[in-house]
Formats: sequence, C-alpha cells, structure tokens
Amino acid sequence: MAGTFAGILGDLVKLAVNLVLYIIGVAGTTSLHIAAAALLPARVAQGPPFLMLGLVVEMLVAAGLGILGAYLVRATGRDFLWLKGIVYGGIIWVIGYGLLAPLLAPRWLVLPNLATSMAMLAAHLAYGLTTLFIVGRYALRAARVQ
Repeated sequence: MAGTFAGILGDLVKLAVNLVLYIIGVAGTTSLHIAAAALLPARVAQGPPFLMLGLVVEMLVAAGLGILGAYLVRATGRDFLWLKGIVYGGIIWVIGYGLLAPLLAPRWLVLPNLATSMAMLAAHLAYGLTTLFIVGRYALRAARVQ
C-alpha cells in the first residue's frame, strides 16, 4: 500500500512538472499523450477523453513503480534517499521514456526534440525523488511503529 500511495503522489509531482514545462512551451508533448498513444492511434487521439485515458495508464504504471521503489528502499535502507531517488528516476527515464515509449507510441510523438527529452528527464527525476522520499521518510517508518 505504501508503495502504491507513494507512486501515485510521485506521479502527481511528475505530471505537474511535465505539464508546466508543456504549457510554457519547453516540452513538445506530455506523458499523458504518450501513455494514451500507447493504447490508441495518436492521429485520432485528441481531447479530454484521450488525456483521461493517458492519466489512467500513467497512474497504474506509477503505482507499480512505487511498489518497486518501496522494495528498493526496504532492501537498501533509508539513507541517501535523495540520491537513490535521482538514480531511480533516471533509470525509469532511460527504460520507460528512452526504450519502451518509442516501441509503444509513435516516435514523432515521444521524441519530438531535445528540449522535450530534457523536460521528461526533469519530470522523471521529480517522480523518483518524491516517491522514494515518501516511502523512506513516512511509509516505512510508520510500518515499523506498528
């Protein structure tokens, strides 16, 4: 439960970073577009229903990665959570955005330019930091108290 909760909260931070960078014009696409395009053709997928599908996919993946992050913190301890969070977010960015996303969604949507890739990196680092911090600081500590 702790990993699921931390993963969803981490994803909310990730989405906030991603959407701000998209709105100000740094990023050419959002993770919501990419997540929805993995299930639907990107050329027909526009509008709020499409983005809501992307949000559902995004939250499910984030919850699963939060559980994985909880096991990582449990196995390695709560020291250097900020460093573990940065590394975890970077690994997720490389595997998820760099390797898997281009296989599941159109390459033109996933990788429109370098600025979008850097914006996605910032968002994924925010996810890793938030998720592992929540798990390490609050969730595992609460589990030990009981």
